[in-house]
Amino acid sequence: MKRFSPLFLLIPLILLAGCAAPPFHRPSGEEGSGGVVTGLGRETGVSIPKIKVSKLIEGEEGYLTVTISNIGEAEAKNVKAELILPSDWEIPERVIEIGTLEASQPAYNKPGGIAQASWTFKVPEKVGDQSIEIKLTYSYETEAKFYVSVYSHELYKLKLYKNEPIEDKAVNKSYEPSNVPIQVEAYRFGTDLPFIYKKDRTNVGTIFIKLTNVGKGFPYLASIGDMSVYVKADVRGEVCVNKPVKFTENTKEIQCKFTIPATDYKEKIPLKVELSYNYLVKIPYTLTISPKLE
Repeated sequence: MKRFSPLFLLIPLILLAGCAAPPFHRPSGEEGSGGVVTGLGRETGVSIPKIKVSKLIEGEEGYLTVTISNIGEAEAKNVKAELILPSDWEIPERVIEIGTLEASQPAYNKPGGIAQASWTFKVPEKVGDQSIEIKLTYSYETEAKFYVSVYSHELYKLKLYKNEPIEDKAVNKSYEPSNVPIQVEAYRFGTDLPFIYKKDRTNVGTIFIKLTNVGKGFPYLASIGDMSVYVKADVRGEVCVNKPVKFTENTKEIQCKFTIPATDYKEKIPLKVELSYNYLVKIPYTLTISPKLE
């Protein structure tokens, strides 16, 4: 039997009409004798900070409960937990659908959504250690914001003539959600100087967008293993990227070409990078089966 219980301290549980409420399970610290294991969580996205297992006796029923936490500053949707056991274990249902976990809010010291998922199963009649795996999947949509500096050609020449420092960088990040598995950087290749607008020429700039998978899992879109995220980027509303992007390593770079706007002095224009993806995390774990008591 599968069991799942959202844990909300401040917000009451609201059940969608027509959906049956799954049984609640709030294990106490003394339930069972298998002990509590902590410190298994991933540092980004949706994680499992706690696993609790009953004492497992060969041939008898056991249970495993995990605490699932969204530590990312983005709402996690389609959260699912799957318990992967060997084929000789009897378990009615392996997949538990959690649903949505609210985003954390670090600025207000507010944690994200927390839930519990529990499985009961029949332990096979064999003694010893058994390797298992818990799979977490979820969906994220994130948005990173930057501003791009543009100088007029006249201002740039004046700065050089007066030997004045150019303090504005080409691209600066203004916001990115914290603790998300795919992080975004943006830069101008080869130099950190502002983009220059010059009259009577084609003013096209190129920004490189770098995506880095800092989590302990893998992104995907259509199917697990495709290693892809969907990227939409625009500079001052001018869309420069709008496509799925496939990772071949933990980082991926794409180009964003945009029209450098006319200016008589200097200005800062917004760059927005939106990502949408699914994410898979696998947590290996070892269960110990004890012999029957005679």
